Amino acid sequence: PWTPTKIISTGMITPEAMAFLWLCVDARLPIVIYGAMGTGKTSLANTVAMLIAPDATIALCQDTPEMRVPHENVVNLFERKARTAGGESGAITLEDLLAHSLRRSAQYVTINEVRSRKEVYAFAQAVALGHGGITTIHTDSVKGVFARLKGYGVEEPLAENVKVIVGNVLLTSIRNGKRVTLRRTKGIWYIKRLENYTPIYAEVFKYDPLKDALVFQRDEEVLKEISRRLYVEEDVERLLHELNLRAMFLRSCISAEIFDAESLFTHLKEFHGNPEEAIKNVINLGREEAQLQTIR
Repeated sequence: PWTPTKIISTGMITPEAMAFLWLCVDARLPIVIYGAMGTGKTSLANTVAMLIAPDATIALCQDTPEMRVPHENVVNLFERKARTAGGESGAITLEDLLAHSLRRSAQYVTINEVRSRKEVYAFAQAVALGHGGITTIHTDSVKGVFARLKGYGVEEPLAENVKVIVGNVLLTSIRNGKRVTLRRTKGIWYIKRLENYTPIYAEVFKYDPLKDALVFQRDEEVLKEISRRLYVEEDVERLLHELNLRAMFLRSCISAEIFDAESLFTHLKEFHGNPEEAIKNVINLGREEAQLQTIR
């Protein structure tokens, strides 16, 4: 499966942007990833879900087995079609799976993609109750996400619980004289509120085509709100320190070529216990790997 380090190494997203999403996950802020088919929505959702704290419980609800989240406490739940032709006997819908997840007190609910009114509504209700949530939706803009929610009949106060929007796109570029298609995250937006179903938001990360990277756009209001969700007292500087630590950890893992799920999850568990020590250990591992490559 895709891991945070593997997807960062493709250039889709930067370590800082992934670290920000990691903090949003810890704060249980619902995340919706939008984009067209083939833009890497599900792959990105898979990697973000891997960053959920090791001791947290995840309910992974899917109609088809697209996502495989490497985590110790994940419950995989799958939709089932009706057993009788033209009937509903034996059918298990995504809505049923979400309801089951809430009864099991899952701390996070993840859906590979919401495609119907019932699915969207069930997801919106779950995150409104305080559960963390990650899902994807087929549309082309932040406004498009909320237009879809409104079209599905989700009331504005319920839709307002969706706080973090991530947009993925396909870009064409010339690399080594050849035309290539690149999957890129074009932005990360924090939804402050809805006004007559129009999203009022801050663009926290913005894609810079010249750098081919996401650039951080500091917004004090957003940083204060996230820090209030994470800490006993509002502390923006502590939040930024955490952001930089997590970005450094991810960069160090990439340098040490820690891309596989099992190895990365082991280091993620260590990071949750002692961030600074985990970073040191990964850096040392990277040095050892570099020495081995030199010897070879």
